Amino acid sequence: MMGRYLGPTLFAVAMFFAIRLIAAQTASPKVKTDQGRQWKEYAYPSDGFAIMLPDAPRPHEDSQVAGGTVYSIRLAWDTVASLHVASFPGGCADVFDRHVSAMNLQARTGKWTDARTDSNRLSYRLDAASLREFNFVGHPAAEYEEEVMGPGTHFGGYQRFQCVDKRFYIFQARWFFGPPRPTDVTRAISSFRLVEK
Repeated sequence: MMGRYLGPTLFAVAMFFAIRLIAAQTASPKVKTDQGRQWKEYAYPSDGFAIMLPDAPRPHEDSQVAGGTVYSIRLAWDTVASLHVASFPGGCADVFDRHVSAMNLQARTGKWTDARTDSNRLSYRLDAASLREFNFVGHPAAEYEEEVMGPGTHFGGYQRFQCVDKRFYIFQARWFFGPPRPTDVTRAISSFRLVEK
């Protein structure tokens, strides 16, 4: 007799939870779409910067630079960004110069550069027309866009790096390849500013 009611009972329970889930998603102010997110400034005086973002970034240890910190964020459903911050006791001018040299070499050759991360092999090609060196409030900076390919992946990318005394910043963004740089990437990096401790 109980088996006869098991089907309708499970259906009723499933419908109850489906309705509750839909109601919670439509009524909850915490559920945000990319367009509905409110941008605000997040300041990190210990790392010397502030930046406007749609949500608080997730700080974590940099796996590539000892003692460095990475602030990661999803800017949109198809766009991720990170800001790497590392301190160099002797100053970061040499590190900056090495990055600029590598960037200029890749721009001149136009070749793909291979890099391995874990088990993935990624290839990068710098867009030479996007290459730009400039001063950011009296400190050297450089930026470029790139194309990134790997097994089953094809992304557009943006990198900006700068040296501020002993602190080196690298802002990176990735989005699905095809469209130009997303406006959210430009908005975030344009808001970047230095702050005192």
